[in-house]
Amino acid sequence: MTYVAAFRAYDWSPDIEALAHRFFAACPGARHVVLADETRGPLPNQPFEKVSHTDDTSRFGLPNHPQGRSLWYNVDYGLYFLAEALPGYDYYVVSESDLAVNLPLTDMVETARRESIDFIARDCRPADPEWIAQFGGAEVFVSPWRSLLFFMVLSARAIALLLAARQMLARRRLEGQVAIWPFCEMFVPSVLVKMQGVTMADVARFADVENLNYRPRVSINDPRSSAPGSLVHSVLGSDKFIAETIEDLGATTYLQPGTKLHQELRYEPPERVIAQVRAEFIKTGDRVSLAALDQAHPERSAPPMSSSDIALGKPALSSSVSAWSRHPDPARDAGVANGATLPDDFAFHTDLEDRPWWIVDLTEEYVVDAVEIVNRAAIPDKFRQFTIESSRDGQGWHTRLTKWTLEPVSADPAQPWRLDLSDPFVARFVRIRLLGRDTLHLRRVRIFGRAIGG
Repeated sequence: MTYVAAFRAYDWSPDIEALAHRFFAACPGARHVVLADETRGPLPNQPFEKVSHTDDTSRFGLPNHPQGRSLWYNVDYGLYFLAEALPGYDYYVVSESDLAVNLPLTDMVETARRESIDFIARDCRPADPEWIAQFGGAEVFVSPWRSLLFFMVLSARAIALLLAARQMLARRRLEGQVAIWPFCEMFVPSVLVKMQGVTMADVARFADVENLNYRPRVSINDPRSSAPGSLVHSVLGSDKFIAETIEDLGATTYLQPGTKLHQELRYEPPERVIAQVRAEFIKTGDRVSLAALDQAHPERSAPPMSSSDIALGKPALSSSVSAWSRHPDPARDAGVANGATLPDDFAFHTDLEDRPWWIVDLTEEYVVDAVEIVNRAAIPDKFRQFTIESSRDGQGWHTRLTKWTLEPVSADPAQPWRLDLSDPFVARFVRIRLLGRDTLHLRRVRIFGRAIGG
């Protein structure tokens, strides 16, 4: 028997890679691939075979709907790219990048082959009226079904039937016969259940699914994420879990012992929690809470008052210039970002390229305590995922932060995005590098630090 184990990803981080390794280890006889959504640019290098695609599904005759979210709304779209790139396999096992697999999957696939099961997923059943009203589909299906698609096992035949059904629906939509484009978690089971000879099964037959649902989020450090025999969703890396939990429950509750925030973050490293709580207080300008936090944790308080903007007026350089740059010289263009005058919109503008960067030469080594960034005012969404790197000689580089999360980076100079370092580092060069393929354009960069020994 041949089958493919496909790990769906639109982002990459060490924690996501750890979940990929766990998934592939559960499928020892499969062909291991990352089904990479690279709509926003190439994923960072990772040690697996990759099947790349974007949200351009015109080759299949399918609409990009809803615009900007089509690959989330239509999870089945990725299946068509996968089967096209890797034809000739009996089955395709597909896992989301925030799902933890804690059981061997070979027996599940073998059972599917032996019993001619075409589709295995979570919660496959007729849709209730509330679910139909939420996701639509009554216009398309007489008796809609529902399922959760964090994890799927599909036969090659099932994928071909789904593609044919999507293409027929697309033609009917163009002809004005239907207005609804059904959500994937209704579309997939509703199509397959009516196909003659197609058999479906619930993954609960094979695995513990107590924590296989939309919510609650589960930290990768939480014992639930590694419970033997289970499939768990949505599993997040520590930094992302901390950030989203703080956003949900509010940073100020961290100042009160025994709150729900403390309970939710009990498995996270305290230094990471405190750093993110501090960052939230700084972002919101809550100086009272910031002072209370620093009093409770003086070992992780703000950088020394002797810190100053050591990047001000220092030589800078960008990876390229573009037609929108203020200066054709990349050194002059980059230097606006750490100059004395704050520009109205952006300071410098690189060309469209892979992982564009901005770098400053501090001219000598300093202890770096903090980095502040003011994003471009007009198009802030392009700068969300990036790294901050340091070097003492311009040759060997150390990554000090990788921001994988998608929360906005402030364009307000009164409340800039700020990284306060609980463990300051020594550097002469500091570099900011955008992840993926795009243009880099920032409004201001300030680096706070002090002389060595100061």
